[in-house]
Amino acid sequence: MIGVRITAQFFLDALTEDFEDEWEPHINLIHHDNQTVRYLWMNAREMEKEAPEKALKIYKKIFTFLERYDAWCKRYTSELHRNTKFPIDRITLLLEKLNRYEECLKFIERYELLNDPRGIGPSVIEALNKRKKRIVQKMDKTLSEKAL
Repeated sequence: MIGVRITAQFFLDALTEDFEDEWEPHINLIHHDNQTVRYLWMNAREMEKEAPEKALKIYKKIFTFLERYDAWCKRYTSELHRNTKFPIDRITLLLEKLNRYEECLKFIERYELLNDPRGIGPSVIEALNKRKKRIVQKMDKTLSEKAL
């Protein structure tokens, strides 16, 4: 079985740096450590109220890493060895709360294009569909107000 070991320090470093090409060295083909992603996810969740921008940054890094990890699995193996889901629900929730509607809609569309083999569950899909509809309505309303 091929997996990935994600260190907490990797993500904490990634909060202050771009890691465009630095993710691959952190893939350890011996062990898959989903605990680290869950740990970072829980920390981000705790930060949401007091530091939403920092929480959002962590969620985005997790999203990008999982996106790249899936691409790596498709390229080098025939299976996906991930049981961590994408944090799309948390990202879009925070973006909506921060009134960053365009970015929120782009993230939803980005996730929809992924064809995520792990999935996110029916309740999250329903919430995303409702959020997408709400965001589009808010953006349409804003555009029509600006036209007046």
